[in-house]
Amino acid sequence: MKTIESIDNLSNLEYAATVSEKVSWLQESLCSIEEQNNLISEWRNRKTLVNDQSFQTKLKYENLTLREFATGIKSLNDEQQIIVKQRQREQEWYQYLNKIINKYREEEILKEQIDFTYALRPFLQYIKDQLKSSLKLHPCLEFTDNAQIVTIGAFYKDCMNIVEKTLVLDMHNYKTNHQLEGKTSEERFKDYIYKRFCSLKDIKTFLSDYPALARLLVERTLFFSNNLCFMIRNIVESYPSIQNLINISDPLFVSNIKWGEGDSHDKGKSVAILEFNHTKNIVYKPKNLSIAQEFNQFLKWLNQSEPYFNFYVPQRISKNGYNFEEFISYNTCTSKDEVQFFYKSFGQLIGIAYLLCGNDFHYENLIAHGQYPVLIDVETLFQHIPPLSLGSNAFTKAKFENLNSVLITGLVPFEVYGERDKKGNKGVQLSALNGDEQTIPYKVLKPTNIGSDEMAFEYQEHTITSAQNIPKLNNKKIVFQDYTSEIIKGFNELCEFILEDKEKCLKKIEEIFKNSLVRNVIKGTQRYSDMLQFSYHPSCMTNIQEREKVLENLWAYPYHNKEVVSHEISDLLVGDIPIFYNSINSTSLISSNGIEIKNVYDEPIIAKVYKRINKLTNQEIQKQSAFLTVSMGLYNKCIPVKNSSNGIKKKFKFNNFRINKEDLLEEAIKIGDELLANVIWSEDYKTVTWNDIQMENEHILKWRH
Repeated sequence: MKTIESIDNLSNLEYAATVSEKVSWLQESLCSIEEQNNLISEWRNRKTLVNDQSFQTKLKYENLTLREFATGIKSLNDEQQIIVKQRQREQEWYQYLNKIINKYREEEILKEQIDFTYALRPFLQYIKDQLKSSLKLHPCLEFTDNAQIVTIGAFYKDCMNIVEKTLVLDMHNYKTNHQLEGKTSEERFKDYIYKRFCSLKDIKTFLSDYPALARLLVERTLFFSNNLCFMIRNIVESYPSIQNLINISDPLFVSNIKWGEGDSHDKGKSVAILEFNHTKNIVYKPKNLSIAQEFNQFLKWLNQSEPYFNFYVPQRISKNGYNFEEFISYNTCTSKDEVQFFYKSFGQLIGIAYLLCGNDFHYENLIAHGQYPVLIDVETLFQHIPPLSLGSNAFTKAKFENLNSVLITGLVPFEVYGERDKKGNKGVQLSALNGDEQTIPYKVLKPTNIGSDEMAFEYQEHTITSAQNIPKLNNKKIVFQDYTSEIIKGFNELCEFILEDKEKCLKKIEEIFKNSLVRNVIKGTQRYSDMLQFSYHPSCMTNIQEREKVLENLWAYPYHNKEVVSHEISDLLVGDIPIFYNSINSTSLISSNGIEIKNVYDEPIIAKVYKRINKLTNQEIQKQSAFLTVSMGLYNKCIPVKNSSNGIKKKFKFNNFRINKEDLLEEAIKIGDELLANVIWSEDYKTVTWNDIQMENEHILKWRH
């Protein structure tokens, strides 16, 4: 083995600098007004979702003038390149890259064993060294060889998510200009990897060709290293508590880890499932989850209040900045009575989620733990409706009424992605009542011919794997359709309990959840994920400005307060799914880096919860039960009149039947009164609509307006 020298002369560094960075470094050499006009015109004429008004909003929140922005996107002259390159060498990411390279020790690897890991070996070796160094600092804790291997594998997977498309394109470009040796496609693939990344000089050439990729790889390496060391420290800090939680008195060692059990947020943090001593699992969450402890208190209070409440309360070790939680296993029920109890308890959870304004409790966030439905992620209680400007007509108002119902909880059946199906078929069901394997109604980019020089990305069908949220009996999943009455009964029980003594319940909520901090889901994770994948296109890896151009489209999203977008883009630029928090007593959002975004909401979410509970009546419970009933496909009170083949509705004739006009008038007035009682007006009373039910087919019902 030999130590390799640093790469202080990495070229094309200016293409790893963001627009705002270049602006801050080039204040002494801003472009001319003529250049500004040409540059802005060229930028704005490119394909984009952003209109002129949104573009001006972007400049406002980025604190840039048109001239400064134009300077940030222009081609740099020699003098400006020198300035930008020098400043880049001072940046944390570049210093960290040198650290990775300085510590790299070349190891002999047989050409026959080469795969894409060969291209990333300095980064992989660095994480391996960091793991060993961290464990050396904490000799009371051990990782088995397997735990170390899966840890390095998780880091490699994170890197490949970013770099794979670029590697594939680079291979095909390399084939065009170089002769690859090998009789088979697989042998030629290995020859490409070996020649392209044979030495550190070759790796430097690759990183110079894709400087935006180099920066992102280094940032993700830094995040993973920091989070890994943080996790080890937290295990050691909570050592006795963990032993107590999983009932192990012997010295602890980590025997396996399931990394990436959630999205990457806040500089690469994600959930992991740790296996200790080959026997017991525990869930590690590197974030502040005091809301989970508070929810536990609320469940305990309910359990003590009425005998028909019997919620499972998971054990947790809650510390500042991280949590260890009991691993909730997917267990079978032992009788039909337990299945019945499961679904009644499920209905009660719907009631809790509705009254506490919770959402995003989809199929992955609930585990069927025998007879207990257990929410394993409760950070999305106390949720605002997304702060969007969608107009004020009656149809928009009707949509927001649905968003204020049980439909938004994620616990009741809902369909997504249907609008992305070109054939007009149904979408997929992602609620906590649905968990079967499903094929999404659109194709996604996936690699083909992996490990060969014919490797490419093609659009292919994608299947969502089944989850662990459906109860089982005799190892057979028992779907909710036979237990809908129990779900509705449980929902009504919970709501009626709150209704019976609102004051006591409100006092308890205030006592338990005072000053709670919750995550706010203001945009679907899939939207963010799509934008990330778009920004990982190889063209975006040669120049970070192209990544910024892709992410600029987020400014078209109709937030009330578009300051939010600048924080979304900051998170996405480092490969994270954006995350925001909200104190339930505040109208502000808090970004992943702790910046307060003021006046995002009209009122604190706790005020909305108080209003929802104070306005709870038997009639409102019936209304929400109706939403629940329809969502479960139970609506059958009337059959729509089918159109005839010529498009004219069938007419029915009544012979020898006397009609009393006064009775007809009385019924017409009743119908009119009912319509007026349920009408939804726009704020200016110029548009009107009603919530209604649309039958997609004999099995699928949807609310429409």
